[in-house]
Amino acid sequence: ALDAGPRQTAAYENFELYDLALLERDPGAALEAARAFGDGAINSQFRYLPVPLAEAFAHRLAGDEEAARARFEAARAVLQPLVDETPDEPRYRSSLGLALAGLGRDEEAIREGEEGLRLMPPEKEAWRGAWRLAELARIEAMTGRHDEAIERLEYLLSVPSDLSVWSLRLDPAWDPLRVNPRFEALVGEE
Repeated sequence: ALDAGPRQTAAYENFELYDLALLERDPGAALEAARAFGDGAINSQFRYLPVPLAEAFAHRLAGDEEAARARFEAARAVLQPLVDETPDEPRYRSSLGLALAGLGRDEEAIREGEEGLRLMPPEKEAWRGAWRLAELARIEAMTGRHDEAIERLEYLLSVPSDLSVWSLRLDPAWDPLRVNPRFEALVGEE
């Protein structure tokens, strides 16, 4: 196995702690883990998650919409220049779409998520493309496009991907879909 080095290892451990805190619905622990991200973001081949975006989701989980909106705006301010400088980087596009969705800028959010998927579709690279598809589904869930989000999730569950029924059941990202009978059927909840 390759050694990523202590700094990179610590960053990924904080990212895992962040994800775990979200699944446990512990916004305080999520904020603490997000603030410990190395270099101001989690930057992997699958995802680019700047600290302000991670904080925004933690604040939203805590029910603090004012703080969430401020952090979504801070994330947009970080991500927009990255997209402008590197328009062909799909991870930046997806993350910008998430920030815009958090700000209620639905059409722009969908456009960025779709562009991220266009740049890295599953047909081009199955594993990384599945991440783009999942993040577009998340944007769609945030913007009220529930049927479109569920269609994408159904597809992702039918092919090899990191998405699972258990992650759909636990992840607060999918809370907007929980009242939809199709989503309930998808995750086996009654």
